[in-house]
Amino acid sequence: MTEFGLDIGPRTVRYPDIVVDEPGTKGRDLITKAPVLIVEVLSPSTEKTDFGVKAAEYVRLPSVDTYLILAQDEVKAWLYVRNASQFLAPQEVEGRSVSFTIPSLDITLALADIYEDIEFD
Repeated sequence: MTEFGLDIGPRTVRYPDIVVDEPGTKGRDLITKAPVLIVEVLSPSTEKTDFGVKAAEYVRLPSVDTYLILAQDEVKAWLYVRNASQFLAPQEVEGRSVSFTIPSLDITLALADIYEDIEFD
């Protein structure tokens, strides 16, 4: 399987769980420098990196409008959204009844849809 990379700059490529690239990008490209949405799914081994180093790198990319971190053990997410001048502190959203908007894509996502058919102990 070929992974889709995110060129963070100098000599750093990340492999987020989900990347939504800007419109007009060639579908065969295996690396991007201008994503609009980046999604990471937390695991115990990546939690510090996803909230720390990766968050700092992703929000520095001018094209990134939203960075979304999803919990894997509960219906919960952290949403970093860029306003006109900067990224806002992450908004914690929790519960199947919660929805949030991805501004640059003009879509609203419900946590119920993201976590559909997933049961937790």
